[in-house]
Amino acid sequence: MRAFPQIVGACGAAAPEWTISKAAAAEPYQVLVPHDILADLSSITHVWNCGGSYIVEQFSSGINVYLELNNGAASATAWAALAAADPTTTSVGTVRGQPAALIDPDKDPTHQSNGSVTLVDAGVWIVVEGNGKIPITDLERVTNSLQPTS
Repeated sequence: MRAFPQIVGACGAAAPEWTISKAAAAEPYQVLVPHDILADLSSITHVWNCGGSYIVEQFSSGINVYLELNNGAASATAWAALAAADPTTTSVGTVRGQPAALIDPDKDPTHQSNGSVTLVDAGVWIVVEGNGKIPITDLERVTNSLQPTS
């Protein structure tokens, strides 16, 4: 069996690097992968197991997809509270038919936001994060393109 190296990356601490197939086999939910020109199986550069059911997929475009089993509730109310805390960059929209928090990097006056789409769909917490240069409309499109690996 191949040993997976410990990587300090998107998890913020040392974490084993996985493959998408290993993640799909190990996680208690359907692992999702984008099918978009900015992120798909051919452009995946890393998959990390961040502990528990938390994984991160990294793509050559600068997009990261964070997935984790969600045991709590997430609702339009929760996202609205987040938007109220930072109304300059954050709004609430609908992505994949679910309420979502949208952080628009183009609206950040400090130019430090990566931009992201955050939602819960089918019991899975999903964040599609950009690199600060990818427009929120592209991040929404990538999020809408997510499909199960198997």
